[in-house]
Amino acid sequence: MSNKLNTLAVFVTFNCDESFKKVFDDLYRQVDKVLIVDNGSSPKTIEILESIKHHYELDILLLETNLGIAKAINLGFEKAINEGYKYVLTMDQDSCCEANLVRKLLKGFKSQNVGLVAPKIIDARNQEYNKSNDEDEFIVVDYVISSGALFLVEAIKEIGFQNEKYFIDAVDFEYCLKLQVKGFKIFKCLDAYIFHNLGSKKDCSVLGHKFSIIIHSPERRFYMYRNHIFLSKDYILLKPLFILKRTYFLIKFLFQILLFEKNKTENYKFIAKGIINGFKDIGGRLEQ
Repeated sequence: MSNKLNTLAVFVTFNCDESFKKVFDDLYRQVDKVLIVDNGSSPKTIEILESIKHHYELDILLLETNLGIAKAINLGFEKAINEGYKYVLTMDQDSCCEANLVRKLLKGFKSQNVGLVAPKIIDARNQEYNKSNDEDEFIVVDYVISSGALFLVEAIKEIGFQNEKYFIDAVDFEYCLKLQVKGFKIFKCLDAYIFHNLGSKKDCSVLGHKFSIIIHSPERRFYMYRNHIFLSKDYILLKPLFILKRTYFLIKFLFQILLFEKNKTENYKFIAKGIINGFKDIGGRLEQ
């Protein structure tokens, strides 16, 4: 493991497979400590995690049921605060990082009022990385995803933990907005990257024009639309442009379902339920 980087890495797992071992190994030596928070996975996954613990020094927290990404990350935040770490890195089970990821991200905190630094995200199915030609190594952005994100613990102490009523989806967006409202900047490091699974893709063609769309499950769309209602109610006045862009993005998804996807009725049913629950302020896990 690295020396004196003062960084805790938090992996959130849920029914991961053997490929997670490589994901873990790629990051292990870049940080001072690793915590795996497992969200109620199958016995097979627990066996994989225990085999990792047999070969590495780390902490594993096994939750009895899936409590959501926000809860799992918050447990990592709590550990980072209690044990005096300066930074905490959050990682998904399917994100592969480069050898010097953490050191590259740490450079971003040399600037003032930076609460979060994240790498470029590359589709794991592409596996191609072109180094940026931009003169600036870091740029200010409105939001990043949680996988590969390096948080300043002092910022976490000031603004609090992630919103657990979101359960999954837009948890990272909400936290980024919260950081900005409190005056913190979010940096993207153009010289750092992770390979991340961006979801299931489908190839489509219209009038000879070929393109790909990302397919989400009806359950995931429930969270996407419900949590967007949560975001809109809390941030429409504070971050109107972000909310409008996100709204446009989700409206496009409605047409995508109509034109290119199967299970249209099921998708629209879950979306409608998500919107209703959003306005009723019903958070947490979807109860079916």
